[in-house]
Amino acid sequence: MAVYFYRQEFTDEMPPFESSDALILGITSGIIGALVATLLSVIIIFIIGPVDTEMVRGFIEKLVQKLEDRGAVPPGTLDEMNQQMEKAIQEEGTIGGILRSLVYALILYPIFSMLGALIGYGMYGKKKSSTQPPIQT
Repeated sequence: MAVYFYRQEFTDEMPPFESSDALILGITSGIIGALVATLLSVIIIFIIGPVDTEMVRGFIEKLVQKLEDRGAVPPGTLDEMNQQMEKAIQEEGTIGGILRSLVYALILYPIFSMLGALIGYGMYGKKKSSTQPPIQT
């Protein structure tokens, strides 16, 4: 989307939009996205708590319980998993947990944003000139 919106501002007098421009735009979008996502995540955690973690926890508990009932995992796995989830929930709201989440986001978001920008560059190509070149006879 960043490539699409960026390309809408181009005029014929501007230098052509290159793939390197798309990469830089992708990296910039990824960094901004990582910062905004981390900020929103922190706000949500402090206002309503770790909703996403609780949802995942419920899903995993049901899955592990079914696997334990079938004998696919050793007994006591659910208890160990609950201890690990409690530890993760406690660390999620700490400064260390927030910084760890930010570092992961600052690595992953720009990578995928670059890929998205290159796909966008491939889809939209170079902006065509609005004027027709003169026909030579």
